[in-house]
Amino acid sequence: MQTLDSYGECFHDYSGTGKFYMYFEAIDPTSKTIKVATKSNIVYHYSSSCSSPDYVVYDNLQIEGAINSGFSIGNNSTYNIIKNCSISFCGENGVNIRYSVNYTTIDNNVFSDCTSAAIYSRVE
Repeated sequence: MQTLDSYGECFHDYSGTGKFYMYFEAIDPTSKTIKVATKSNIVYHYSSSCSSPDYVVYDNLQIEGAINSGFSIGNNSTYNIIKNCSISFCGENGVNIRYSVNYTTIDNNVFSDCTSAAIYSRVE
């Protein structure tokens, strides 16, 4: 793409070819590793009409590269624990808690490169 003129700029052509373009200047692109998020949320933890995902422990996980959130928890889920996890490169939040979540513990985690917030909670 002609508009890409600085190292690391990129463009995904959704409507045309579907190709992903990135500008490398004089650097050999084969010397680089490119990672692109393909999942909105890595862990999507919501109850359904048939089950309630309660008393779940997420321990010692490496969560990397979500379009939105590393963990998305909601819909009357209770007594959940996220501990000792590494959560990075999230397009929005490391942990997103919404919709009537009760007694969730988030302990001893490492967050890096989460665009909006490490932990976002909007309980309704």
